[in-house]
Amino acid sequence: SKLELGFDAAAAAGGGEVTSDRDILRLDVGGAKDLDNNINGDDGEHGKLVRDILDAQSGIKLNTARVGTHRTDSAHSMQRIDNMKDMIQKLCQTCLPLGKCIDLVFQDVDSINNELLSWKQKIKVNRARVTQEEQKTQKALQPLMEQLQQIQNDIATQQQLILQKKAVLLQNESRTKDIIQKRLLNH
Repeated sequence: SKLELGFDAAAAAGGGEVTSDRDILRLDVGGAKDLDNNINGDDGEHGKLVRDILDAQSGIKLNTARVGTHRTDSAHSMQRIDNMKDMIQKLCQTCLPLGKCIDLVFQDVDSINNELLSWKQKIKVNRARVTQEEQKTQKALQPLMEQLQQIQNDIATQQQLILQKKAVLLQNESRTKDIIQKRLLNH
């Protein structure tokens, strides 16, 4: 029977040497002879923790498949994880005030809508008042407008009379010149 076990080698080693960021162990239950062959022949492939487990448990055969076996891969992975943690923390810190503000935005929108309705009602009332005042003004100005129209008509009539008088004067002046010229020529 086989047993697969995944574990974090750094956490399990308790501060020992880290050979990879994750080891996958496949264990086969077998005899002590397989254990002795594996320990003596494949000693370079296993970390200290695995060797300790093999020494402690007799009758178990160990096969490992390593992922990211280089220290640089592990270091880069840890650095990327730390960077991601920092980015997620900054994102959360940035979004938290925004989330709190969203409730306030809805309250502000409701307040703005209520104020808009209030202003629309005031506009409606004021338009009615303006219409009433315009009607009152028209009624008050109506006699004055009629008087003004009468005066303008009188002015137009007087201007017409003045023009007629001027025409008569020009005709008389013309006759007077003719008469004076005839008298001067006869003398």
